[in-house]
Amino acid sequence: MHLLGNKAVKETPPVRLNRQRREVAMPRWTEVTECKLPFWNDSAAGIAYITYIGTIAAVFMPFTLEGESPEYVQLLVTIFATALAIETLVIGTYFFIALRLKKKHAPKLVYEIYPWDKLVAYIETKQNIGPGLMATHTVLTLAIPKPDDAESALAAASINVGHETSGLAQWECIREFMENGPEACPDPKEDETLAHYKAKCRQARKEMSLLPWLGKKVGDWFFQRYLAHIITERRIKTLALKSLPEELKAWSAPLPQEQWAKPSEALQSLNQQLARAYERGLRFTNMGPVSQWEAQYDEKKQQKRGRRRYQARVDF
Repeated sequence: MHLLGNKAVKETPPVRLNRQRREVAMPRWTEVTECKLPFWNDSAAGIAYITYIGTIAAVFMPFTLEGESPEYVQLLVTIFATALAIETLVIGTYFFIALRLKKKHAPKLVYEIYPWDKLVAYIETKQNIGPGLMATHTVLTLAIPKPDDAESALAAASINVGHETSGLAQWECIREFMENGPEACPDPKEDETLAHYKAKCRQARKEMSLLPWLGKKVGDWFFQRYLAHIITERRIKTLALKSLPEELKAWSAPLPQEQWAKPSEALQSLNQQLARAYERGLRFTNMGPVSQWEAQYDEKKQQKRGRRRYQARVDF
């Protein structure tokens, strides 16, 4: 499980947000293109394996013959060794070409650049029911819909948030960053880092007597709290992808402020309504669906158009 977790961390590229361009770069794997190779099946592999092992055994078989002349034994060894060398060359060449073709047709990681204003985000609670238990987990998903099918995702990324309220809070942090910058986001907590865990252990040693402190250390060892922090720290520092792909270097370059993308008029209106709601003390979870806000915005827009038409008629 540990190795599979490390592999997942290495191969999971991050989602990148560019608030200057108001765009999102989301990774996805391309579809596998079919590549049919001759003799690339279980039957051919089994025959090749048996033949190769038999040839290796045949190389040593002449040494077990009794009563044969050394010249005859040497002749058999030479014949079988030559056959083994030819088989090794043929099989090795075939594997080299096959693996190159497989790699060429394997899925490739690409980034989809998509406007921030059109990004789809949703929170989903799933229940997995097994023979003896039921597990519930909630995920926050960011998705780019397919151009020809809005119900399907061209690229998507999900994170386990534990509860719907936590998912809303994480989404609100992402939204605040894109709309108002990193200054609007809360500072990250340090209660899950290795340094903070060690500091808590030192503080506990000062405050607790010997026996309770030893009980705490045994509990930490039993539940592998210290090991979990070490593994997490190592994954963040050494395994997580930090290098910027070549295709995103130009996209990630900073822009002059006058070239920054601006949000649409409708989105600006929604952001203003949300800011006023926060000022009134409302919570993000109690503000209702955005569709109601959009309906109010469209209604006000229609009223403004009606007043302008009425004024134009009066002036006429």
